[in-house]
Amino acid sequence: MAGKAPSSKYKYLNGVAAQPVDCIGGIAVGSISPESNVIKANQKFVAVPWKLPGAIAVLSAATKGALPEDVPLITQEDAVAVNEFNFNPFDEHILATASQDGAARLYRIPAEGLTKELSTAEATLAGHSKRLMYVDWHPLAYNVLLTATTDEAKLWDAAAGKAVVEFPAVYKGQITSATWNYDGSVCATASKDKALRLIDPRAGAVAAEVQAHTGVKGFRALWCGRQERVLTIGFTKSAEREISLWDPRAIGKPINTTKLDVSPAAPLPFYDVDTGVLYLGSKGEGAIKLYEVTDSQVVYLNDYKSNTPATGMAIQPKFACDLMKCEIARFFKLTSAGQVIPLRFEVPRANMQFFHEDLYPDTFDGKPTVDASEFFGGISRPPVLIPLRPQ
Repeated sequence: MAGKAPSSKYKYLNGVAAQPVDCIGGIAVGSISPESNVIKANQKFVAVPWKLPGAIAVLSAATKGALPEDVPLITQEDAVAVNEFNFNPFDEHILATASQDGAARLYRIPAEGLTKELSTAEATLAGHSKRLMYVDWHPLAYNVLLTATTDEAKLWDAAAGKAVVEFPAVYKGQITSATWNYDGSVCATASKDKALRLIDPRAGAVAAEVQAHTGVKGFRALWCGRQERVLTIGFTKSAEREISLWDPRAIGKPINTTKLDVSPAAPLPFYDVDTGVLYLGSKGEGAIKLYEVTDSQVVYLNDYKSNTPATGMAIQPKFACDLMKCEIARFFKLTSAGQVIPLRFEVPRANMQFFHEDLYPDTFDGKPTVDASEFFGGISRPPVLIPLRPQ
């Protein structure tokens, strides 16, 4: 079980779901890869796959109420199926898709959002012979994109439209997540062959590898920001869910493993680098488990309880939070009924008349620290941190 809770200022953290009038309804949810999280968000938009083949709805994050029947969509040429998609962290208007035909496509969303169908990609990155199952952006390097099939992965200079690095041909199962260390110089991948791998992205070489979890279901990996720790969430052979904490400098065995419960539900984990809080949702379940990650263990904090199961979850950037309400995280929860529910996590404080600075460590300013040419040239820089105190 999880370690004994310390006297953390986040131990009373709780979730507050939006009222029905503030939710988005009428979403005709489509399907993508079972290993993908079916909803994505940034500060401006929410994206979900639509019921039409190769279609994605991109909605304003401020949308409320039932959607009209004629929602404008991104529609891929020839209705090519989408297996995964992700927003560019440095350009809210760019969405990358991983497609069944092996290409990644970049779509530019107009400043005012989608007002009509968008069927023409701004760029198409074709370099895989098999269907693409994964696509995501580097968290610090501008226009660096990771794409993966079931057995190969590449890093692209998306602006130049070329693959620069190919990961070693060691994957015997689909990549289920990729996560980067604090300065973006090392990538950790989780894959369905049960291996956690540390990749030197410029050399295209495996720096270290370990069998992370024994279960047959896919697991997820998260790098714990400034902490030199990697977190994995997976399954045992008996379908018991577990969280393991790893030191990437000595990855032979986990520092700590926390047993959770017996459940087939795929994990939906989110780690807040600023606070050290892990939000662990699950596909098909309503509850979200809250933990605090230390250097040596994963400590249980609290549960957010809900009877409405999640199909997927997306976290918004920290700047979307209402700081004067002690809100430290904001999510969108997608349900099987086609509803998107805004969900806030707040730390109760008796006095909400002033800014509680102790709840808000300095945070990433959201700007890239290197461009693609610098990154592929071997340069890495950590994120620039700024205070969150309101003006």
